[in-house]
Amino acid sequence: MNDMLLAGDDRAIHGFADRLNFRTKLVRPGFIRLSGVSSKGFPTGLAAMAEESAVDVLLLPPDLSLRRFRVACFDMDSTLIESECIDEMAAFAGAGERISRITRRAMEGLIPFDESLRQRVAALAGSSAEIVTHAVERAVPTPGALDFVDFLTRHGLATYIITGGFEEIATHVARRFGMTGVVCNRLVLEDGRLTGGVRGPAGGKILDADGKRRALEVLAQVNGASLSETIAGGDGANDLQMIAAAGFGFAYHGKPVVMREAPRGVRFGDFSVLKHCFLEAWA
Repeated sequence: MNDMLLAGDDRAIHGFADRLNFRTKLVRPGFIRLSGVSSKGFPTGLAAMAEESAVDVLLLPPDLSLRRFRVACFDMDSTLIESECIDEMAAFAGAGERISRITRRAMEGLIPFDESLRQRVAALAGSSAEIVTHAVERAVPTPGALDFVDFLTRHGLATYIITGGFEEIATHVARRFGMTGVVCNRLVLEDGRLTGGVRGPAGGKILDADGKRRALEVLAQVNGASLSETIAGGDGANDLQMIAAAGFGFAYHGKPVVMREAPRGVRFGDFSVLKHCFLEAWA
C-alpha cells in the first residue's frame, strides 16, 4: 500500500479526492495526502481526470521521509532554472531557431544527446564568450526550486547539479542555490571566443544519459550513500537513466517520453509539489 499526493487548485484536489476511496491523511492549501492506496483501486480514467483538472498525482512510499536520503542530484536547464542555456546563447548569437530545433529533438530522445550537443556547440563557433554571460544572466530559478534545495540542505542532504550544460553557467547556478557541487560539460574557448568544441567533465567524455547515471553513482559513493539513498530528477530523455537509478526519481515538467517512463512526475505544479512528497514538509 502507498501514499498518494494530490497537488493543485483546492477545489480540484478535493473533488478528485472525493472520487477516490482512500483515507485522507494530511491536508493543507493546495495539497492532500492520502494513505492506503493500491494502484488496483484506481477508478477508470484516473489520468484523464488529473489532466482535465490540472492536478498532479504522485504515488509515494508510505510515510516517505528525508531521513532515508543523503544525496540529491538535479538536471539544470528547464529543471532548476527555467531556460535552456544553449538556446539562450544561440538566440543571442543569432542562431536560435536552428539550435532550438536540435535541442527539442535531443530532449525528446530522438537523437543522441552527445551528438546533438556537438552539433549545437559547433554552430556557435566564433561567437564571443559574451553569449555565455548572457545565458548566466537569463538563468532564472524555477518556481519553488530554491526553497526545495534549501529544504534538502537543511535536512542534511548533499545537493548537486548533474547537467549536460556548461561549467561557466552551472557553477553560477550552484552557488546561487547553495549547492554542494556540479558535474557538467565545458565549452572550449580561445581568445574570448567559442571554438565550437566541447569537453566532458575533467576534459573527458561528454556527459550524456549514461554519464549522468554514472555521476549519480559516484556522488552517492563519495557521500557514503547507496543509490537507494539518492534523489534525482530532470526533464529530458538524457535524465531517464539517472531518474531510474535513484531511490526517489522524478520528472519535472518533462518531455512526453520522460513523463511516461519516470516513476513519478510533476506536470502542472512547481517544486513545492516535490517538497510535499516528504513528511518533513508537513511538520
